[in-house]
Amino acid sequence: MKFWASRLQRQLFLSALGVILILVLFSLLTIYKSAKKELTGYLEEELATSFPVSKKFLEQRRRYLEAEAQVIANDPRFFAAIAEGDPPTAQAEAVRFQAIVNADLLVVTDSKSKILASVVTPSAHTPKEKDLEILRKFDYEDKDGLLPLTGGVFQMVRTPLRAPGHGEIGQLLLGYAIDSSLAQNIKEITHSEVCFFLNQKSIATTLTAARTAELARHTSAVSDFEGVHELSIGDESYLVLHRNLEEDFASETPIWYFLLKSEDKVIVPLMSQIFRSFFLPVLLGTLVTILGSYLLSVKIGSRLEKLVAGAHQISSGNLDFTLPPSARDEIGRLSEAFNQMRVSLKNRLAELKEAHAQAMREERLGIVGRMAATIIHDFRGPMQVIQGSAELLALPNENLEKRGRHSEIIIQQVERMANMTQELLDFAKGETRTRRVVLDIEDLLTEINFQAEELCKNTPVRVDVELKKPFQVWADKEKILRVFMNLIRNAKEAMAGGGEVKITAFLDRVEGVIQFVDNGPGIPVELADRLFQPFATFGKAGGTGLGLALSKKIIEDHGGSIQCESEPGKGTVFTLRLPAGERVALETIAYTETSKIVI
Repeated sequence: MKFWASRLQRQLFLSALGVILILVLFSLLTIYKSAKKELTGYLEEELATSFPVSKKFLEQRRRYLEAEAQVIANDPRFFAAIAEGDPPTAQAEAVRFQAIVNADLLVVTDSKSKILASVVTPSAHTPKEKDLEILRKFDYEDKDGLLPLTGGVFQMVRTPLRAPGHGEIGQLLLGYAIDSSLAQNIKEITHSEVCFFLNQKSIATTLTAARTAELARHTSAVSDFEGVHELSIGDESYLVLHRNLEEDFASETPIWYFLLKSEDKVIVPLMSQIFRSFFLPVLLGTLVTILGSYLLSVKIGSRLEKLVAGAHQISSGNLDFTLPPSARDEIGRLSEAFNQMRVSLKNRLAELKEAHAQAMREERLGIVGRMAATIIHDFRGPMQVIQGSAELLALPNENLEKRGRHSEIIIQQVERMANMTQELLDFAKGETRTRRVVLDIEDLLTEINFQAEELCKNTPVRVDVELKKPFQVWADKEKILRVFMNLIRNAKEAMAGGGEVKITAFLDRVEGVIQFVDNGPGIPVELADRLFQPFATFGKAGGTGLGLALSKKIIEDHGGSIQCESEPGKGTVFTLRLPAGERVALETIAYTETSKIVI
């Protein structure tokens, strides 16, 4: 079945291709002759209409020159400069007006035809006295002045400069060069290649240098032809139309003007004609091919639909769907492989579900362990304070006042442990509750100093507290004390061999800054980027790494920030910033927020 189907497909394709090729070859021979004739006529007609268009363009340039010359001649400043007869003054004004009108040649003469000023483009040359003699011979009233001068061929206009009561005091001569820029403009208008020749020498062209030189060699030969004629230039065939401009413009020297259209480059009209002539054979061949493909697709379409249905079943999650047995061909083997894939996918999915369930169980156990370790980590501080207060409470020589103070401390630490438990649960849920009040930093530092002394008692670690200027913070006392004690505890555990923790507080505009500076071993560089991430530990045996993560969250919930600067071997600096201010200002803020914050 496989061989027959493949052979049938090849036969249908080759038969249709053979018919199409025969029709194409026959059509090409017919179309080439008709297209050649039609396109030649089209190009000849287009060339014949292009010359009047280009002539009109030259006339428009001449009118523009005349208008600009009148504007310059009537300008009081320009007229005054010429009337003075001072060449430097006239030259300065000539330069200014040449830049305005963008003429290639501007010449000013006095009443005796002596040049007072001249401005030319880099491609032109300063006009000579013999050029002025040529200019005086022609009348420009009704004709474009195309004149061969020393610098090339120019389209000129002449405007007399007359002073009231004094007659003519000079002349203004303006000109545009017949150059490649003009040739390019005419090319864009006529969609033809353009060449100007003076005495068989190119003065402006849009052709390449080699083709221009070859065309120059043909100028004497083609001058006898009239109308459009064919000419081979290089490896390309052109339709050519030429004129001697002395017949239409003021010139005593023959100036030849060529318009050329390449027959070889007119591809689009030819392809359009080929398409129109070739459409029916292509359509017939396509229909034959489609018919053969349709007959073949009917045979295999139903089997492919079953495969598609099976794919839809699997994509919808039904892995129990089975494709029925099929013939032993490509589609049959594909159906068999499809069933094997389904069974394999079903088994792998079951294994994946089991692995996922096992991972979830292990993750839950890990979370429970970490939560338990976190509770131990956070309870260690309050328990040490409770232990110290209980030992002092047990001393027989303690008076009632001190016993009451120690009892109060124990009660406070028990309450603090309860709050910590709730905070840990909130952290696990991604929630925190802050009960901010206006707090004196001095009271906070006194409290933290007392707790730090209890924490570091009987250790070689000393805690020093310094308040540079009293201020108030808007904070939750229990949470802030928890952060302070966590930083002190971390420093103490990192300095097992002894050291100092210095706590400094000061006001920085609208922020209260509290710095914890120790002279311990510092934090390793590799831990700096993940210092505040949960479960990141450093420098402590058995630590869980939740302390700094909780501290960072608490500070940020207060609208503040916490930063760490550390260098191995040189100690660590933790800088806390909290919203703060003077007493009156902060109490005003707190009063206005009573609907939001518990004060």
